[in-house]
Parts: sequence; C-alpha cells; structure tokens
Amino acid sequence: MKILISSIACCPGMGSEAKVGWDAVLAIAENHECHVITHSVAKESILAAQCAGQAANVTFHFYGENYTWHPNRLVARMQSWLIYRKWQSQLLDVALDLHRKHQFDVAHHLTYATWRVASPLWKLPIPFVWGPIGGTATMPVRFWGILSPTALAFELLRVLSTTVARHGQGFRDCVKNSAIVIAANEETEKFLKRFRRTAPINRLPVAFFTPDQIDAFRRTEISSVTEIGPMRLFAGGNIEGRKGVALALKALARLKDSGIDCLYTISGGGPEINKLISLANELGVADMVEFHAGFTGQAYRDKLKATDIYFMPSFRETTPITLLEAILSGCYPVVADASAAGEIVRKVGGHAVSIESPRITTEELSNAILWGHQNRKQMRRQAELASVKVRSMFSQTSYVEGIESAYKMAAKT
Repeated sequence: MKILISSIACCPGMGSEAKVGWDAVLAIAENHECHVITHSVAKESILAAQCAGQAANVTFHFYGENYTWHPNRLVARMQSWLIYRKWQSQLLDVALDLHRKHQFDVAHHLTYATWRVASPLWKLPIPFVWGPIGGTATMPVRFWGILSPTALAFELLRVLSTTVARHGQGFRDCVKNSAIVIAANEETEKFLKRFRRTAPINRLPVAFFTPDQIDAFRRTEISSVTEIGPMRLFAGGNIEGRKGVALALKALARLKDSGIDCLYTISGGGPEINKLISLANELGVADMVEFHAGFTGQAYRDKLKATDIYFMPSFRETTPITLLEAILSGCYPVVADASAAGEIVRKVGGHAVSIESPRITTEELSNAILWGHQNRKQMRRQAELASVKVRSMFSQTSYVEGIESAYKMAAKT
C-alpha cells in the first residue's frame, strides 16, 4: 500500500520521540511505499542518513520553522507542545496537496505519540490510523508532596490540559472518525474506549527494538553474579518529579540504616536534579548517589550491563524506553506499579511496588532492593527471563505485525 505518515519527531541517531518516529518509518517502509511528513528541523540529518543508505526508499516532506531548545528541560518540554500545535495547524493543507499528487491508500499518525493534540488527517478522503498513542496516566495527588514547586505547577497545568483536551471537539472528532486507533498500553485503551464505544481499538507499544539494537544491549555474561560488593542501581532519562526518584532516595536511606551498601547512579538532567541533590544530602545518602550528566552510545550500554537493578518508580509513562533498554541489558527492574512501567514489569518479571501511599511505596522499594541483595542468584535468573520476554514483546517483528493488522483493518472501512 501507499502510506502517508505524519511524524513531527523523526530523526536518526536521537532518542525519545525522534527515535520512535525514525525506527517506525524504517520498519513500515519494508512493506509499503511511504511518504513521511516531518519537521524541517530534521531535514539535514535525514538527508545525510539517506545519502548513507538509510531510508533510501522513503520520501520525506519537510515543513516548519527551525528552532532551538530552551536550556531548561521543563521549559523546553512546554516549548515542544507549542511547536507541535503550530505544526499540526498546517498539516492538513500539506497532506491534502500530497494526496492529490500521490493518491495514498492510508494515512497514519505516528508522532507525537499522544492523544492530547488531535491529528486533522481523519479529514482526508482515505482511512486514517491514529497511533500508537498514550499519555493518559496521572500522578496520584497523594504523591504530589514529593514534587518541587516547579514540578507541582507542571502537574496542575497537566491536569487542566487533560480536562480541556478530552472535552475538545478536535479530540472527539479525531477519536470518533479514525478508522483505527492504536493504544500504546492498557490505561490508554481504557481511556479511549469511552469515546470509541464499539469501534475498534488495537494495542501496540510505541517503541520496539531491531535485532541489531537487541544484540547491542544484550549482556553477554548475564548469568554471572557478584556475590559481594554494593548493589548497583540505575535511573536514567529526563529526571522530572513524576519519575519518583525522591522516593527512591528515601528508600536508599532505609537501606543504609539497615547496613545495605548501594551505589545509585542517576543519569541525565532535568528540573528535579538540584532538589534531588539537596534531598540526598538531607537524607545522609549523598555518598551512595552518583549524579551523572548522562551516558550515551556504548558508554550507556556498558553502564546498564554493569548495573544490578533499574530503580525508578515512575508514575507516568507511555512506553518507558530506558526501562526496556535496562531490562534488555540484564538489569532487574524495580518500579512503581503505575502506568506502562508497572504494566510491563507485571508481565515480564521484577518488582512493581504498591502506590497506596508514599510511605508504603518507600518501604516496598527498599524491601525490593533488600530482596535483590539477599537473593542475587535468583534475581539474576529472573532478570535473564525478563530480558528474553522483552526481546519478544518489543521486537520489530511484533511491531510490524501490529501495524500491518491496523492497516488491513483500516483498508476495509
């Protein structure tokens, strides 16, 4: 089929949404003729990749004014929404012009992978596939006390945004008129069912891993166990309040009081770093915590392979790529039983701890690390099993099968 793809974030060699868009386009283009509408900011990187032989069979269409990200990550995140809304406002005109020239069979929205800003492409005279999309999770109010003032303000703004978006005509028209909507996880599917009623909703994770990516993250000696020495813990990404790292630090203090030696690496920047540094000092665990600006490439993969436990009790995730990469690398996952992270760990193995209250979550986080410390061989075996399951559940083959199913269903409408 001839597919028109909308993907504002689509760029080789990058992470997050840009990785999602790029990887998906490459996979879909193996079976279909793909035209991709994306932002002009990625033009230079994409053309260079095509010259090097990547995505040579994909036709890209660029528009949008160039921009630079604000150095403050929280401000940059809000900036991204403004850029996205402006880009989306021109999308339909660009798509209609392309459809007149190329006569596509299906239109497909890939990124951003969110329900909050509806795509206008359902208005095209062809079936429209929306997704995978997510972003329906909320951080429970009972945990807002762990947030910095800036993070709390963001959560309040997000709650307001959710209320406005779900009642907006743009969202309701898009979710109703899409031939197929693909939910990224369980919570998103439940949310969308209220609006789709009996219309079909498929479920498929936003991210996947190619065979080469899986091999790159694979821990070659995954069954080896260090019987002595500190437990090596890791959290990475954009360190925001919703990631719950403050609770992890409080759990670390409980472990220190019990005489358990740990080294916790918090990798990446973000608006909560200064608050977390102060909290680590206040709790007396600064000597057990390494704040790192962020690992990349082989250094990142090596760090994960040298880690015992991925330790981030995040409350809101669509598809937590860092968690998945850690599991692929042989890390045992300890997360909060919330959103997509909890859903994944319940399926593949690990500890997904209660979010009944901050106190109980903190206790269960520390107990999970204590269990790992006392049962290192069993923890390593379970980590290996979890890695095998992630390789299957988040493989390129599974993703392509899910997209193909959606396209076939859409073509029949």
